[in-house]
Amino acid sequence: MDDPPRSSPSQDLDYNAPAPSTHPAGLPVLRIEDLAITPGTPDGRNLFAGLSMTVKPGDSIGVTGPSGCGKSTLLRSIVGLIDPADGAVTLDDKTPGEIGWPTFRRRVGLVPQRPVVFDGSVASNLQRP
Repeated sequence: MDDPPRSSPSQDLDYNAPAPSTHPAGLPVLRIEDLAITPGTPDGRNLFAGLSMTVKPGDSIGVTGPSGCGKSTLLRSIVGLIDPADGAVTLDDKTPGEIGWPTFRRRVGLVPQRPVVFDGSVASNLQRP
């Protein structure tokens, strides 16, 4: 019995197809669209303006830059600890308000420069809301 003909991987992929909103395994996609952050500067200038990116399941994002450039402020805005001046952060095209902040925070992780560690095991710290 003959094996069916195989196609090459390049024939199976449509590189121009739009990215799905969720990973094939059903995991959510985080989108940041036109984010602007004004962190209480006296002149009201934006620290960031028009920032957009998509973070797919399994992606790890590192934010680098000199001290005081806004790395922590950006990450605090993405996880909802401070409100952006403009733009949106969505998880599968839904805002944290639509899906609920507890659900959003269970799905989006942040490791700050100076993490707070509570009494107990590493596992119990990771399970905290």
